[in-house]
Amino acid sequence: MDRRYSDILSVCAIAAVVALLYGQTLQVPFYLDDTRALVDNYALRDLPATLWRLFSQRGLTNLTFALNYRLSGWSLAPLHLANILLHAGCSLLVWLLLRRLFNGWLPPLLGALLFAAHPLQTQAVTYLVQRSTLLGTLLFLSAFLLYLRARDALAAGADWRSRVYLRRWLGAVLVGAFAVLAKENTATLPLLLYAFSRLYPLPAGQSRQGALFSCLPFCLVPLIVGAMTLLDVWQQGGEKMLYYPLASLQHNSPLHYLVTQLSVLWVYLRLLILPYGQALEHDFPVAGQLLTTQSVVALAAWLLVAWLVWRVRHSRPLLAFGCSWFFLGLAVESSIIPLDPLFEHRLYLALPGFVLVLLDGLPALLGTRWSRAILVSSLLAYAPLTLQRNALWQSPTLFFEDNLRVIPDSERASVSLSAFYLRDRRFPEARQLLDRALRLYPENSQLHTNMVLLLSRQNQPQEAFAHLEGGLQQLPASSELYETAAALAQHWGETELAERYLRRGLTSEGTDRARLLNNLGVHYGEIGRSGEALEALRESLQIDPGNPVTLRNLGKEYYARQQWPEAMAALRNSLQLEPGHPEALEGLGMAALQAGDAASARWAAAKLKHGDSLAAKRLESEIALRVRPRAR
Repeated sequence: MDRRYSDILSVCAIAAVVALLYGQTLQVPFYLDDTRALVDNYALRDLPATLWRLFSQRGLTNLTFALNYRLSGWSLAPLHLANILLHAGCSLLVWLLLRRLFNGWLPPLLGALLFAAHPLQTQAVTYLVQRSTLLGTLLFLSAFLLYLRARDALAAGADWRSRVYLRRWLGAVLVGAFAVLAKENTATLPLLLYAFSRLYPLPAGQSRQGALFSCLPFCLVPLIVGAMTLLDVWQQGGEKMLYYPLASLQHNSPLHYLVTQLSVLWVYLRLLILPYGQALEHDFPVAGQLLTTQSVVALAAWLLVAWLVWRVRHSRPLLAFGCSWFFLGLAVESSIIPLDPLFEHRLYLALPGFVLVLLDGLPALLGTRWSRAILVSSLLAYAPLTLQRNALWQSPTLFFEDNLRVIPDSERASVSLSAFYLRDRRFPEARQLLDRALRLYPENSQLHTNMVLLLSRQNQPQEAFAHLEGGLQQLPASSELYETAAALAQHWGETELAERYLRRGLTSEGTDRARLLNNLGVHYGEIGRSGEALEALRESLQIDPGNPVTLRNLGKEYYARQQWPEAMAALRNSLQLEPGHPEALEGLGMAALQAGDAASARWAAAKLKHGDSLAAKRLESEIALRVRPRAR
């Protein structure tokens, strides 16, 4: 087939497959971290503030979300469309890469289609917050291809100081830097480039030092971002920030996490080959002991794989490079950083390496005909599974029901599904699920909270308070349960009881005093005890001075007391920490009007236009009523 026509056919086939498999996901609702990272992340509503934070953790990804919000708010279709286009772009870049490494048009097309259609990709594409994975991989692949083009210039006889080489090489360095600003797992790019340079030296010969020198500049931004991330973790309290209150994540130290990953990597490999049992919440337990039969066998098996790859690195360099890509794609999230052990979206960056191994290894083992038959059969099997998986994503209730079917004891899936049962008023199913989950995980405060909400909505306040008391006996340091108790008491008109619960939490050892004092201050403000409200909020800020919620509540209380300068100061401090928050902006504008500061009120109204149009109209109406028109 003519090269031009085969290229057109390949591009159209890849685009068509992505559209077919993901076109149904445009209205998939927000899930889990989507709410925290997008909807409730008010900084994204302030585009200049987001641009200013470009060089913070995942700053580039946040910028794309801020642009999404500026253009269409949090409308689902544009958000999902951007993710789908990024996935299509990654698939096309995989095809371009494979086209450089393999002869003929069919192997690159099959490899790119496997990348595009694999069911494991659904978590990265359909789960909105994982745009960081898509964008990081897109830039990672782009940087790698630019690096290959720079090597082409050297292979053609250009000097390393020539304009053609430097333009491509510097482009690769820049794009690689932006990849790290999209997601940190792309920091392994320089290691991958070095591995390729060693496995495929230039025809004229390239020394080890030369290959190393050409890759070192790629390390600069990863090192800077890594240092900034570690500093941020240290400032926020490393152990507290990395603590997950789940039974499966106890013992989650760097060494225990590393040992756990020896087994997780085999699960990843099985999911790639046989993608059954997919789930958002795998709840893979962190190894409680370092030396177990499972960990020793897993380590021995991986050492055997490493030895085999080392043995064939000269005879089959492409297979060795594919293995290097696979492991380096997982290295950041599957090494010593104690995260949740297993998530399917982490395979997105590693999958091109797996495709390389298949395209090079299968023909060597089975011959060209059989290997292509297996690849085509896999593609035909994977595509319906991807469609089925994306259909599940459209209903959170069905999605988490399926999660519990696959992982029956999943703690987080139980929390999520019980919340959706409550939302849908499916009280019998919620009760059955919560009873079982609480028997398994009696120390999960979210499960206790959901049970209390269930009992309250069933008009059983006495049973709800009784369950709360039982929960507080098990979890005396749970700030969430004291908050729930106070809210429940307030709901049923027990104002004094609400205060007693908050006071009780403040006297309990191990609770989050700043959080409870903030709630106590809000409670006092609602019942008209303004002086005590200010005292509680100020005390909360002495413990946690950088809490934008408490600063916002303090500003509201000052506003209620008609202390306009103090209200403005508190709300400005809140906006420095959480730019774009509509409530803080509207409060600042109203306080500024009362203080006679028309310029600050107009500034707040201008900011609100992109954050909350209704609030902006309210504030503009007040400005029009209270401020005389400017003289022309």
